Amino acid sequence: MACKEKFTVEIQKLAVKGGRLKEKLVVRVVLGYKEVLRTKEKAVAVVVDNDNFQSVLLVEAWSVVDTAALSKEVISRVGKVISIENAKVASKGKSLTWHTRSLKVSFDVHTVVKEVEDSGKLPKVLPTIALGDISMLTNTCLVSVIAAIHKAG
Repeated sequence: MACKEKFTVEIQKLAVKGGRLKEKLVVRVVLGYKEVLRTKEKAVAVVVDNDNFQSVLLVEAWSVVDTAALSKEVISRVGKVISIENAKVASKGKSLTWHTRSLKVSFDVHTVVKEVEDSGKLPKVLPTIALGDISMLTNTCLVSVIAAIHKAG
């Protein structure tokens, strides 16, 4: 008996549920980085599936094994389109999330990632916010801005 193809869900339609997603996400990996908080290292990937603030999602891993898996499976594919299956959508907790999003994907070794064909429909950059609008945000969050550096002389 053949496996059924999973339905694709858009990032903006995600909600925190118990357990793992039955659907898959098809996203472009736009950014990946690691950071150290006190003595713990975490890895973060920023993915997008549409050109609006609600279509950006952070994928986060904390344990040594999960951080290595996220780096190998997602961060190494910056610029590529991937599908993410068996993901755990979680509330943001103490994490910084994108713009006004209140959820993230908690990545672990059970999360399935596959590179898929790039149809050219997914954005290649993050949506930006005007500098003047940043002061109106009510929560600490991550945003993307375009800045020009002007050097005198």
